[in-house]
Amino acid sequence: MNKFIERKTQENIFCFLLLNTSSYHYHENVVIFFRITDSINKMPCLLIILITTHCLFAFAAVPVTVMKSKPPHVVTAGWAGAYSYKDFTPKDFAFAAVPNPPYVVPPHVVTAGWAGAAYTPAKAPGNSLWLWNYTQYAEEVNFELGQLKRHFGFNTIRLFLHNMVYDGDNGTTLKTNLDKFLSLATSHGMKVSLGPLFDDCWNWDGASLTEMCVPVKGRHNGCWYTSPQLDERFDGYYEKFRGYITDIVTTFANDTRIQYIEIYNEPTLPNHTLHEPMAKWSLGLRDFAFRIIEKLHPRVPILSCWDDNNNTEAVDMHRYDTNFTGWTAQVYNNTIKGALITEGGSRWYQGWDSDAGSPLAVMTWYNRLMNSHLRRFDFGMLLNWEMMIGESNTRWHWYTADGSPEPAIPWDGWMFSDGTPVSYTEAAVMRNWTRGQDDFLHYNKFIPESAGPLFVGDMFLELSPGQTYTSGVLRQYDYVAETTVWGPGGGVLVRALDPTKGYWTGVSAAEDGMSMTLRLEVWEGEYAKSVVAQFNVSSLDCGWVSDGWNIVRVVVEGRIYPQISVFLNPMAPEAYAGGVSPRIVWTDPKNSFTMPGSVILFPYPSGTTRFDYLGVLPTTVL
Repeated sequence: MNKFIERKTQENIFCFLLLNTSSYHYHENVVIFFRITDSINKMPCLLIILITTHCLFAFAAVPVTVMKSKPPHVVTAGWAGAYSYKDFTPKDFAFAAVPNPPYVVPPHVVTAGWAGAAYTPAKAPGNSLWLWNYTQYAEEVNFELGQLKRHFGFNTIRLFLHNMVYDGDNGTTLKTNLDKFLSLATSHGMKVSLGPLFDDCWNWDGASLTEMCVPVKGRHNGCWYTSPQLDERFDGYYEKFRGYITDIVTTFANDTRIQYIEIYNEPTLPNHTLHEPMAKWSLGLRDFAFRIIEKLHPRVPILSCWDDNNNTEAVDMHRYDTNFTGWTAQVYNNTIKGALITEGGSRWYQGWDSDAGSPLAVMTWYNRLMNSHLRRFDFGMLLNWEMMIGESNTRWHWYTADGSPEPAIPWDGWMFSDGTPVSYTEAAVMRNWTRGQDDFLHYNKFIPESAGPLFVGDMFLELSPGQTYTSGVLRQYDYVAETTVWGPGGGVLVRALDPTKGYWTGVSAAEDGMSMTLRLEVWEGEYAKSVVAQFNVSSLDCGWVSDGWNIVRVVVEGRIYPQISVFLNPMAPEAYAGGVSPRIVWTDPKNSFTMPGSVILFPYPSGTTRFDYLGVLPTTVL
């Protein structure tokens, strides 16, 4: 058999474990599939190896002709032969075994490890027309991509294109600027989607290459324009867009800097509030573009909304909720094609009674799914809509009224314009996924393990007066303690020796009963508490919200004369103006607590207080 087969590549190796029952005990069998090449005829074959506890059986497939069409789900043609080796044990062979998956045959499109979100520069006017003026933002793009890579480890950028940018000068500017952007992204270790080329979201008219849109405070995606605009949509007429599609795809589809092609973002569906003729037109354009692109034979997969359809080579999934039973069914809707979550979730917005799929909830689901018997294959995720918190105004909810105050925590977006993550805890969880890097000194999302991967609704810790939660004793003096709080107030004790000793920071009603105050106190015993600094929270545009989450971050630095910095509800305008900065900075002149201690969460003195998570990290993440 060695003369017949030659192991050509490890690119398509995969394996799965089967648990079989004998009359005496359970034991593991392993099946390994190798893509091989007939050394005589140079034809592709399939080698299947069955490993049991005491022997090994190998089945070689006869040459199978490779065709343009996709192969069947399981190829069994020509299986023949067997080989045993009694002294063989599984540990003698190196392979990456997946824990107890029932089915891990790789899908047609493998997106495992793709991590990122949509990207528009923070100070761009919040739409895909910004590429017309790319040089205006190039310096900021370089900075932002560098910080996104550093904090989150992102490797995939979803980049919306617009047909108007192409039409402005027959593609010259778009292709030139896109090439520059791709080179910059590559320098930061990121690949880019080619498109969406078309999009049915938000404003159907008003787009201009010469008059910049001015965002309206509180209006989500107020400057985002459909591609194409309404006045370009003639019944059944798509030829106008052939040049745009063909030129862009021919130029970039085989570029190694491209991760995948995306045709259409959220085309109008017949059951949409718009009229059915518009849905027919959009779906017709999607099909028109797919047929053109498919004939160009790009090296990367072709995707398009919604979910699985005739114009996508993988499930193109969008979802905004915390029904993770539904998430699982949706992402595994077609296990042969594969899947990519191109829009996955948003945070729990203030005033709403449910989470829209916050990053930590989604990552909890994903990690548990990947280690459960429900796993079918791994898949990529582009989460929380977009990377930057900026002029797109997606930090407000879809239905927020114009003129609304800044949100306490952005609904969408990972990072402020100065390079500060919305949450260092979220950033660390993402790095754990993208790099396998665990920076946590302590982390708890407060979703019980017993909930498994198919939990419904976000979960959180609820503390009543007299109750606390502790991280346990830490082994590092300098650290960042971060949590989110829902309620009339609540606090965090750092460098805590016990629940009565340490540096406490929290929010509560001021003496006037009308405003909220952030205080830093030194607790040296149950009856020895002194206020050392305070800040008027009501002076902030976002203030303190009692019907949603507020983010509290405490940075402790220095074993001797420690400095305490307290951050509360950072806002986008502050990042623009000079950078996110702490509300309180104080150095202990008495050197009260020099041991690392622990971090303890405290509820408001009256009523129940919610805590969504607690993350404790070394200050090197800042």
